[in-house]
Amino acid sequence: GTVNMATFSSWGPTDDGRITPDVVAAGVDIFTPIRHPAYPSNPYYYATVSGTSFSAPSVAGAVGLIVEMRTRLVPQYPYLASTLKGLLIHTADEAASIGPDYKTGWGLANADTAAELVQADSDAGGKQFIKEVTLLDGDFVEFAVKATGGTPLKATICWTDPVGAVQPLQLNPTNIVLVNDLDLRIISPNGSTNFPWILNPANPSNSATKGDNYRDNVEQVVVTNASADEQFIVRITHKGTLVDDVGQPSFQDVSIIATGIEPETRLDLAIAESSFASDSEIVLWPSVVGQNYRVQATVDLLDQAWTNVSAEISATKTNTTWESELPPPGIHQFYRLIKTN
Repeated sequence: GTVNMATFSSWGPTDDGRITPDVVAAGVDIFTPIRHPAYPSNPYYYATVSGTSFSAPSVAGAVGLIVEMRTRLVPQYPYLASTLKGLLIHTADEAASIGPDYKTGWGLANADTAAELVQADSDAGGKQFIKEVTLLDGDFVEFAVKATGGTPLKATICWTDPVGAVQPLQLNPTNIVLVNDLDLRIISPNGSTNFPWILNPANPSNSATKGDNYRDNVEQVVVTNASADEQFIVRITHKGTLVDDVGQPSFQDVSIIATGIEPETRLDLAIAESSFASDSEIVLWPSVVGQNYRVQATVDLLDQAWTNVSAEISATKTNTTWESELPPPGIHQFYRLIKTN
């Protein structure tokens, strides 16, 4: 059905031009229980009411159901907040226009579509359509995807941006307040680059176009005409230096949601190459983007006393290399890889 915005609803953009609202939900003529404190013996009754006070909790409830679903499927690893937000945005139904706009955001929240994607990702072994990656400063994320065809190839990234500087006391300042600026691109088989949606806050009623988004902590790229079995490259880079909440050089966790792609085939976890020079040890293996690994070592396979020799490594590519940057210990060691998420 058509999404009509209520007259009492707020529209974007924010002062700095970010896409807002993120998503919309029904808030007019909602049949709901009401509590009336004047009737202590029977304080609840039903009424038909309107307000954003009713649309907001329905979206929060949808998020709560996704959290519960994730807990059932993978209890030890709850989703990042940015993954939950990215999921709702990625699976929202188009509302006022193609792409985002400053009235309905990314569209009408659809809890059912979001839940189906969570289930599909789990059924395919996890980290197929929903990935969480720790992006180190100066690094980038890159992996190939194969289009299913018949449906758009779509990728959304979302991240919890660090706290920014306190803004000056002035009316509607338009200065950009995004701290860590990540960039999503999808490279087509012919080498052309597909850019994310952008809006122009100077002309807020204009339709979304494609370009470099330097305002939002959500970016989405849609390739409408991807043919079956065509291979595309998903690439996420960043501008400047990644920082934390106090402005110190740091890393950025980023959530990646992708649909219109085939599940990737995966090799068994194994070390593919290793080299042990006089000044360093190097281990290389085929990896799943979004999978966290550790390199472990032991001197006795019978004892099985494995020691972590690497920090936790978040794979940003489909091949990962760990380098000790220390000379080998001078004793015979055995190495293995473990998954940690």
